[in-house]
Amino acid sequence: MSKLTFSIGWKSTLLTLVVVPLCLSLGLWQLQRADEKADIATMYLQRSTEVPKTLNDVEAVEDKTNIAVTIKGSYKDQHWLLENQWRNKVLGVDVLSLFETSDGQHVLINRGWLENRQRDSNPSFVTPTGLQQISATIYQPSKDPFTLGALILDSQQKTTRIPYLDILQISASISTELYPYSLRLSGNEGESFDTNWPQINVKPETHIGYAVQWFLFAALAVIVFIFANSNLGSLLRKRDS
Repeated sequence: MSKLTFSIGWKSTLLTLVVVPLCLSLGLWQLQRADEKADIATMYLQRSTEVPKTLNDVEAVEDKTNIAVTIKGSYKDQHWLLENQWRNKVLGVDVLSLFETSDGQHVLINRGWLENRQRDSNPSFVTPTGLQQISATIYQPSKDPFTLGALILDSQQKTTRIPYLDILQISASISTELYPYSLRLSGNEGESFDTNWPQINVKPETHIGYAVQWFLFAALAVIVFIFANSNLGSLLRKRDS
């Protein structure tokens, strides 16, 4: 009966020593990302059930995304339309309105989405007047928006179309210090539009699937190495014949 023998080749050995650790490290990294996403999902779920806070209450929190807040104040007659926002395959804009709180802070309130198929005309909307108390969530983007240049802003215009949101540029254009993040109105606010905000992708299952793929690649590399450097293939063929 033939025995299993090995004849190690340096090329295949070197390739395996590179590929296997690389695949294992990528798999472990994906598992780490899955744990991070699970922690984020838990945090967001917890925040969705918390009592709304004031902006001052969350000042020390590093990641403010999805924190529910309540503010009092009044809308100002100045708005920005964030272009290229799609809902159910329909083109539209997000309406961001300037809001001054009772304690003098200035905030951009994202009141939601409005259909706007024609880029050369603005949708019509009404802004409530007088003292308002609104409920919203803080939107803190995970990364800076992709840009092709500075925003074209005119402080004399009451409504300005913008391709991306940059609060610092808007703040400079109106010579007013703005809260560094926009607030997204909750769906039950009377002055809101379509507030079915896109869900943040924090599914850990995606990263677990990627990790499994990398581990399988590592296992496959080991199997290929064994077959390439031994007579195992010949033994299996003899056994089946």
